[in-house]
Amino acid sequence: MQAYYHLEGKGLIESRPQSGYYVKFNPSRYPKKLDKSNPLQTLKTKDVETIISEVYDHFTMEGITRFSLSVPAPELLPLARLNKQ
Repeated sequence: MQAYYHLEGKGLIESRPQSGYYVKFNPSRYPKKLDKSNPLQTLKTKDVETIISEVYDHFTMEGITRFSLSVPAPELLPLARLNKQ
């Protein structure tokens, strides 16, 4: 009963005579609706060469590690075993 009184005091449930306790609808507990975005309607088409050059132009940015271009040092590779096969 203490739990019911506690929840009722917080406004989370309500008591209905001879019916029991029910969860109380409280719209202020829900997040507000987000505004609809209005993206630009123009489509910019680029050829593959332009996109590749843009990617390579941004390689010199400070604080960014390019994991896609990483290669382990040769001394870390099992070159002898790889060359046998």
